[in-house]
Amino acid sequence: MATSTGWGVLLSFFFLFYHSPAVRAQEATVSFQVFYDDLGPYGDWMLDPGYGYVWIPALGSDFVPYGSAGHWEFTEFGWAWVSDYDWGWAPFHYGRWDYADSYGWFWVPGETWGPAWVCWRHSPGYYGWAPLGPGAEVVATGTVVTGRQASWTFVEEKYMGSGSPGQHYAPRSNNATIINNSVVINKTVVENSKHVAYIAGPDKEEVQKATGKQINTLSIAQRVSHGQKVSGNQLAIYHPAIQKATASNPNPAPAKVANANDLHKPAANTGKGNVSPQQNGKTKASHPSSTVQKTPAPSKSQSAPKSKPAPKSNQNPAPAQKSSPSPKSNKPPKQPQTAPAQHNHAPVMHPAPQGNTGNPAGGGMPKGKKKPKSKDVQPQ
Repeated sequence: MATSTGWGVLLSFFFLFYHSPAVRAQEATVSFQVFYDDLGPYGDWMLDPGYGYVWIPALGSDFVPYGSAGHWEFTEFGWAWVSDYDWGWAPFHYGRWDYADSYGWFWVPGETWGPAWVCWRHSPGYYGWAPLGPGAEVVATGTVVTGRQASWTFVEEKYMGSGSPGQHYAPRSNNATIINNSVVINKTVVENSKHVAYIAGPDKEEVQKATGKQINTLSIAQRVSHGQKVSGNQLAIYHPAIQKATASNPNPAPAKVANANDLHKPAANTGKGNVSPQQNGKTKASHPSSTVQKTPAPSKSQSAPKSKPAPKSNQNPAPAQKSSPSPKSNKPPKQPQTAPAQHNHAPVMHPAPQGNTGNPAGGGMPKGKKKPKSKDVQPQ
C-alpha cells in the first residue's frame, strides 16, 4: 500500500508539472504572428523586398537598440538585456536590428532566442556593444563582429551592470576614439540543449573588479505572460519556441502594413541613446502611419503609391501656366519670382534604400534578396 501511494504521489506530481502553464508555454511553438500582434501598437510594420516584414518602433531620434530604456544583467548565458519597454521581450532577444537612412532603426524578426544579439568591445575605462545586423551569426569558435561607429554604445566600465546605465554612456562623438583603442570580446556560451551559441560579453570577474560590486548570476526562467522581470536570482522572460509559420497559422501577417513612403526618419541621433519618459514604449504609439494597408500586404510592385496630391502651396499654379486667365480675378499674380510653377510636382517619394546606404549597423536593405550571411567578419 505504501508503494502504491508513493507511485500515486509521484505520478500526480509529473502530471501537474507537465500540464503547468509555464511548461506548456515553454513547449508551445508559435508563429511570427505573436510579433506582428504584440509590436503593432508600438510602431509600424513595413514590407521590405529583401527581409519581408520589418518593424519600425514609434520612438524619437534618440532611440538606439540595446541602449535606450534598459540595463544589463549577468545570466547563465552571459549578459542579457532587460528592457523597460513593454514589448522588449521580443526585438531584443529574437531577430536582428538594422538601420536605414530613410527611416532609422528597424527590426527584422527571427526564430532564435538569445539573451541579447550584440557584439562587444572593451577599451580602457569603457565597455561597449552594438546590435548584430541581419545575416550575422554567432559561432562557438568566435564571435561575429559587425557595426559601424555610430551603432556602438559605450558605458563607463564602473557602471557596467548598473540599473541606469544610460546616465553614464559616452557621447557618440567619442566613438571613433574609443573604438580605435578597444579590443573585441570574443567569449561565447553554448546552450547545448538548443545547439545555440551566444556572445557572453565581458567576463564577470573583470566587471566585478571594475565596479567593486558583487554580481549575481541569474538563471533564465520561462514567463507565461508576455514581458520580462528580474525576481531574486531569476530573469523570468517570455521566450517561446518560434517559427516563421506554423500549421495552425501558415500565413502570418501584420494587421496593418505601412507604406515606406509615409515613414519619415527622425532627426540625426547625436546624443547618448536615451529617450524621454513620454517615449518609453510603455504606452501605445499615437502616430500610426497616415496610410496603411490591410493584409494581404502589397506586392513589391505596389510598394509606392501611383500618385499623391501636390502640397497646398502648389495647388495654385502661376497664371503663366494656365491656358486662360482665371475668371474669378483680374489681379496680377503676387510675387512672380517665387511662382509655384517652378515646383508644381508632387513631393519626391523615397523608396526603401538599396544596398548599404551608410547605415551605422553596417546592413542596408538589398532589393529583392537577403543579405548574405557571414561568420567571420573582422572588426571595423
